[in-house]
Amino acid sequence: MSDFNDNSTIWVDLSSGKLVKLIEQRIEECHLDLGDLTILTDARTEEDGITLLTAARAGARRIIAVGPPRPTVRGAQVEAMVRRFAAEEGLESRIQFVNSVKEVDLDQVDIVALDRQSSLIKPAILQQLPSSTVLGLMFDSRNAVSGGLDITNRSSYELQISDINIADPRVGVLEFLSPLCQLQIQQAGLSLPGLQCLLLCDNEMAPALAGGLTRAGAQVTVRETLEQVESGVYDALILALTPSRDYRLDLNAISRLPDLIPHGMLLQFWGDIDRSAARYFSVEIWPPVHPGRGQMGIRLSALGSEPVVALRVSALKAAVAARRLSSLPPHRGGQLAAASG
Repeated sequence: MSDFNDNSTIWVDLSSGKLVKLIEQRIEECHLDLGDLTILTDARTEEDGITLLTAARAGARRIIAVGPPRPTVRGAQVEAMVRRFAAEEGLESRIQFVNSVKEVDLDQVDIVALDRQSSLIKPAILQQLPSSTVLGLMFDSRNAVSGGLDITNRSSYELQISDINIADPRVGVLEFLSPLCQLQIQQAGLSLPGLQCLLLCDNEMAPALAGGLTRAGAQVTVRETLEQVESGVYDALILALTPSRDYRLDLNAISRLPDLIPHGMLLQFWGDIDRSAARYFSVEIWPPVHPGRGQMGIRLSALGSEPVVALRVSALKAAVAARRLSSLPPHRGGQLAAASG
């Protein structure tokens, strides 16, 4: 679910100048200032490119961009994108591209900007960072339910962590969640007007999702769990439950779906599904390919650059706020720096 074409709009927006304008506008709205800070991040994806462009435009003293372990076309495109921007803005001296973290003086790093599948999430790297360094998650930490950074098990290092809540209005993504869900429904081949939807949502997204779907003409029933649904027949079940290490729809839950959506479809917006059970009970799922544990079933970039820019700028803002709290001891046991505003 993450091939190059998913982010084609980002390249179009860069070529037209729209991307840089969006970044500058969001930086101004959030009062993001990275002055005197050194940022370490990946340079593998288009979203990483937005992080790099944002850091440069927000005045970071130094930006270290770590490329993929093996050369890729995508990584080369990202590097070319950032280098072109840096040249146009006269910022070449601030951005350093490296092939390995071994080339980096980690003692000088203030913020590590981490995507969910970042190559920088390794104990050997984290243990070398000074305790004042902030791990800035460029995603909602509730997505981190497998692999990568385990925020509940950090006994070998002490670092502050900042993250964001994508449903927090201050982050700037909330307004895109319902359009994103509607786009996913359309991609699944369903028509919104008159669609009988069962929305399973146990988090802050519920009002935005339900309201947007209703305004689009769908008939929406909202429940926090499937156990709260006694009966009914629906055209679509939209799963928007907070991810966990367990399936949000397990074998027992899936076994009920042939009665609830006998001719309908299960849409995975957020939260994991036992897809083996779904195949056994002949339940059709969209997207047909598993997006990855804890990940949304449709990428924010499907709506273009704007929600990605909002997310990345807000995430960097949270990381800066955590970094400025230098008088406080590092957070332990996976507690998150409350710095999303």
